[in-house]
Amino acid sequence: MPTDQLKDVNWLVKENIVPYNNAYCNFILNVAPNRDGLMDNNALEALRQIGSMWKNEGPTQPIPECDAPIVTTNIAKHQPTEYSWSYDCMIGDFANNDDFTDSWESHPLVQQPWWEVTLDSKKPFQRITILEQQAGAIQEYRLEYLNKGKWTTLFEGPAAPGRLKQHTFPAIKAE
Repeated sequence: MPTDQLKDVNWLVKENIVPYNNAYCNFILNVAPNRDGLMDNNALEALRQIGSMWKNEGPTQPIPECDAPIVTTNIAKHQPTEYSWSYDCMIGDFANNDDFTDSWESHPLVQQPWWEVTLDSKKPFQRITILEQQAGAIQEYRLEYLNKGKWTTLFEGPAAPGRLKQHTFPAIKAE
């Protein structure tokens, strides 16, 4: 509406446009035409002010490389688990319930914590994703799978930095 109070232009530029540009995002200015198909004068004036305040200095950094998005079904979701002693109420079933507000945490007295999921049938998979509740909680780990009664190691070593650890490999079948 031509008489509506619009958001503070200074705030829009400093608190939205600049930070979003630095985070590889677009900030959409929601300015719609009126019933006559034109923009109201107050909206046009706000856009003029934004245009004079914000100077596009180009991209701040190249967008970093990242893994392909996860688009497959979680075959471990709600499957039976076994695990070492849990801390308080953070049981091992929380590790594969697809609720990112839950997590499994081993009891601090356990020297070598472990967690295992039993798949209901031999289903091929090619990625294992671990998301820590807090970055750095896992220092090192080993990933193994059971196939025809034989355990095979997929990964063993120090944890990558950050909360997300992803391991992608040629598709395998396992129990």
